[in-house]
Amino acid sequence: MKKYLVAVLLCSISLFGQQKTISIKYKTELFEEDEEFQVEFVKKMHQEAIINSKLIRFNLLIQDKTAKFYDLPSMSTSDSNSKSFLLAMLGFLGNIYTQKDSIYSENKLFGKNKLVQKQMITDWKITNETKKIDNYLCYKATTFYKVINPKGEFNHPVTAWFCPNLPYSFGPLGYGGLPGLILELQVRKSWFGVDKIDFDSKVTFSKEEITKKEKITEEELNTLIKKQTEAMFKD
Repeated sequence: MKKYLVAVLLCSISLFGQQKTISIKYKTELFEEDEEFQVEFVKKMHQEAIINSKLIRFNLLIQDKTAKFYDLPSMSTSDSNSKSFLLAMLGFLGNIYTQKDSIYSENKLFGKNKLVQKQMITDWKITNETKKIDNYLCYKATTFYKVINPKGEFNHPVTAWFCPNLPYSFGPLGYGGLPGLILELQVRKSWFGVDKIDFDSKVTFSKEEITKKEKITEEELNTLIKKQTEAMFKD
């Protein structure tokens, strides 16, 4: 299966020829949690987030083997906290850049001058299951991402549908590394589905958005968050 998909990918690359900036717009949906939130106002915010999630749109720009994933101003709301909560529930805390095997993510806690660097998930299990998304034949791949918090260690499921005939190894939220563009992605209770593809986009971005910013690791991020939390509870 993998050898066949790689062959299709290489053939598609030669057919597409010279690389241009590709723009992929994604629609989203947030699903119900398995367990209800115990705090009433958080429970209410989550219900509102589920309803409003269908209004959110993201864009993925692919340019010279580098990608940028960001949210579009598509949700009309006067409450910025509600949108921030919704984006966080979707797993988005700021612009996400993918370059080679690394993911660089903004975190709104520390502004736009720091990027959190981590390795791209590559241990996908590619299956023979297929379906068509907007007339593109897609294959199903699965993996998981690990979360460690005070309650323990958890592995959350990730499902991607990718198209070998679209030779771009990128997708929403920094996921990629598959032999084709991810047209549909579900990470836990967050779903992203392709809405529109522009193969000759006039929207571009500069690699200086990555190179000119300070990089920190996830461990350094956790240390900063811990320090900020401790400072908040000091007398």
